[in-house]
Amino acid sequence: MKVVHFLTAAFLSVMVLAGTASFGQERHHPDAKTMTDSMKSKLSLSDDQYSKVYNINQQFSDDMSKVKTDNGDKTAKREQARKAYEQRDAELKKVLTDDQYKMYKNHEMKMKKRMDEHRQKKAASTSGTEK
Repeated sequence: MKVVHFLTAAFLSVMVLAGTASFGQERHHPDAKTMTDSMKSKLSLSDDQYSKVYNINQQFSDDMSKVKTDNGDKTAKREQARKAYEQRDAELKKVLTDDQYKMYKNHEMKMKKRMDEHRQKKAASTSGTEK
């Protein structure tokens, strides 16, 4: 019985430590391969498109890493991120077919909507707990 309690306590300790280790970290952006693999399945990229999209996503990932490590204020960082997204979109538009680009933008809008909903729920839950 003591062993079961010890294992339960050990498991809970590991879970708490894992949760606190990631608590203060910023949101992680997927790497270029993960983004490109996802786009390949959703957009049916050809092999040629895959390599071009991978290079675009690698540049985007590098740009976003620079934004995260920049010591500038939030407004400047937001502007850098916006420019990185716009650059990525412009480059993707050159590589993707019109239908693929529409599907990409549609998926991007759905993800943005989900993020906005998540932020609103989070804001509502934190404002309700403050006094």
